[in-house]
Amino acid sequence: MFFGKNILVVGAGNAGRPVANLFNYLEKNVIVTDSNSFDNLPKKAQKKIELLENRGITFELGDHNDDLLDFPDAVYISPNIPKTADFVKKIYELSSKGKFDIIENKDVGNILNSLIAIPMVGIAGTDGKTTTTNMINFALKDKFNTLIFSSLQDSLVIEGLVEMVVNSECENKDLAIFELPHGTIRMADGLELDFCVITNLTPDHMDEFENYEDYITRNIAIEKLLKKNGLVLANGDDPIISSRLDTFNHDYIVYGLQNPQTVEFEGNTYYNDNVDYDIVATNIKLNGLDGSSYKIKSGDILTLVCNNCGKINYDLNNFNLDNLDSDSFDLNDSDSDNLDSDDFDLGICKCDNYSRKVIPSFEREVNIKVPGLINVENSLATILSSLIMGIDLDDAINRMSSFKGVKGRFEKIDKLNGVNIFMDAAHNPESMEKLFSGFDISGKLILSLDNPDTLTSRDKYKIGEVLGKVVDVLIVSSKNETTEFVDNNAAFEVLDGAFNVCSDIETYVTENVSESIFNALSIADTGDTIIHIGPGVVNAYDNVKNDIKDAINFYEAISGKVVVIGGCGTVGSLIGRVLAANGIDVTISDSANETPLKSIFETEGIDLELGSEISNELLYNASSIFLAPSLMDNEKFINNLRNDLNNMSFEDIPVFGIDEIFKFFRSDKLVFGVTGTNGKTTTTEILKNIFKTAGLNVPEHNLNIQGNTEFIPSLQSKLEGDVAVIEIGTFGNAGEIETISKNAEVDTGIITNITQDHLSNGSFNDYVNCKKEMVDLADNLILCADDPIVAYLGNLKDNEDLLFFGINYYGDIF
Repeated sequence: MFFGKNILVVGAGNAGRPVANLFNYLEKNVIVTDSNSFDNLPKKAQKKIELLENRGITFELGDHNDDLLDFPDAVYISPNIPKTADFVKKIYELSSKGKFDIIENKDVGNILNSLIAIPMVGIAGTDGKTTTTNMINFALKDKFNTLIFSSLQDSLVIEGLVEMVVNSECENKDLAIFELPHGTIRMADGLELDFCVITNLTPDHMDEFENYEDYITRNIAIEKLLKKNGLVLANGDDPIISSRLDTFNHDYIVYGLQNPQTVEFEGNTYYNDNVDYDIVATNIKLNGLDGSSYKIKSGDILTLVCNNCGKINYDLNNFNLDNLDSDSFDLNDSDSDNLDSDDFDLGICKCDNYSRKVIPSFEREVNIKVPGLINVENSLATILSSLIMGIDLDDAINRMSSFKGVKGRFEKIDKLNGVNIFMDAAHNPESMEKLFSGFDISGKLILSLDNPDTLTSRDKYKIGEVLGKVVDVLIVSSKNETTEFVDNNAAFEVLDGAFNVCSDIETYVTENVSESIFNALSIADTGDTIIHIGPGVVNAYDNVKNDIKDAINFYEAISGKVVVIGGCGTVGSLIGRVLAANGIDVTISDSANETPLKSIFETEGIDLELGSEISNELLYNASSIFLAPSLMDNEKFINNLRNDLNNMSFEDIPVFGIDEIFKFFRSDKLVFGVTGTNGKTTTTEILKNIFKTAGLNVPEHNLNIQGNTEFIPSLQSKLEGDVAVIEIGTFGNAGEIETISKNAEVDTGIITNITQDHLSNGSFNDYVNCKKEMVDLADNLILCADDPIVAYLGNLKDNEDLLFFGINYYGDIF
């Protein structure tokens, strides 16, 4: 089984990396080859590769070198690599001639099976498998010394599963409980499960499959991993699962709510109400955020317990005991901390006369603390799992009633100003429908959604339709939390779906989760509920949760008196004015005795404390402090400020700078950015006057300088007004115009001309490239066609987003 000493792995993706890790653990020489260069791989993959390289695995990236085929005793080919690829065809040709072996997925599964070497439970399905996996672990860990692995530990389950083996986490465990997504099922072929749960099979990850049937077949294949006397726990409400029960080769138990679901996909409708349930939840009462209650009704329930000896049937003959430490596999170990031998007789059936114990029909009341109809399903499957493992019915129900939830699954993050804030991993239309089914709260439901796409593209329009029916406010982040790519089109596609079912729904598009939650808090009233959902809760859990917490902390910090130190300076004054424009109570503290902006500050409701250092009274009332950039960069000043705050017991007052302004405050208006060598100031003023004449409010920085570089234009765009016109200059440094345009959120860029005037040093080509940054950033462009360089840059832009202007020297040509 162990394929010699030298192993070649083709593919550095989600399949290849764990296989390489596994064989490296088995002390093989491992080389991984991939046609993608390191820089072209996702950041998450890059981090994993760096870890594996540190363990001694060699990665040959950027090309498949035929010379590598002289190295291996065996080759593993990642499943997603086409067999028609030239390099793969050579591998099969050489293998057919006996040069080396081919490692199949079943071989990998068999190796994992022998290394884990304890009884196993697998949970599969589209939605609910992570929660169900963790619920089952919670229910069983009082009686078993359990080992759990789910996407909560690593969103790439097969990779985390191998890492768990490498780290010897299976030692001294009684029972393993694994979430098995479709990709892991393929890779884990060869594992031997004692029972499995299939939660539901709605269409998801369709870009990985030729059709829906292939996706179904992959997930249903978990049944083939069962041991001889294994059991399937199948959700009968799902039409895909219930219509395939007769294809199973193992005994199965059907659970559900007696509420057959309809699945529609690519013009086909799937529905099945001809289901014989073994155990159901009835009389369901949803108690909003406080959980649910229901009655269990069952027929006879099959178990894994032997009716003759009362022990669990673990079918030990399926394990390669020669490779196991028998001490670590003793379920009768009297030293187990989690085993109460007085009330639970746990052991292995060795009576050579195994007969499956059956629990007679029963009815019981159940109360759970986790909300939503989806968790009624999940808890029913969990209670059923406890029963088939020999746990007393009342013990199983009592244990379930104390379950408080799973991180990332309707997880409560905070409550601020009477507003509850949650996060949940619902990321496709079906899981969102289940999440909000029967969901009843007082106040508005404000929904924050991260970009529904991952490496998989999802039906964003349908997601919008689902959410448009149930939420009051929909805020969509454009950021794909898996790839970290910002895709505004994805966000607007969601909104299109929402508008289709609710034309007056309140909607917002943001660039990230922090901004979404900050906006949600800004519009929430006492009694409202904010929920963030999306695939980022699974694939980037820590990042998303931290973003949510950052937004909460920042919103709380600016909800009281905000002090801007250095607020009479050029940038400090604009920081104070932007904060005030967003309804924040601002006081400017400055050592200057006077400021020419005094009347502006007073008009905009900003208080002043001038002519001295910040007073103790002001600090006492401050909820946060903002510093001008010059002070933020002054290490001595920062240290002195921190010491002063600590000495006065104000060390908890947060200190912010301009970064937080750009992170949390948007330019909620159209922004015109004007750049060029000559004429940009005049053009800016003319355009402002046109808008003012039309009755529009145009924000001014009101500084006695031109103010067209660095932070000034970006902050000016965020001042109160109807439309912003900002002048954007440059010192000829790469990234200047790009940074200003991004921070100002320029919609329309105007370039007057590009000449060598004012170019005292540096390359003219570099200067042109600086101006070109406007072409790359602005959604729309207005360009001077009389300037040859500007006209050339215009050819790089889609004509639909471009207008040329100029002087017609040759008469009317229109």
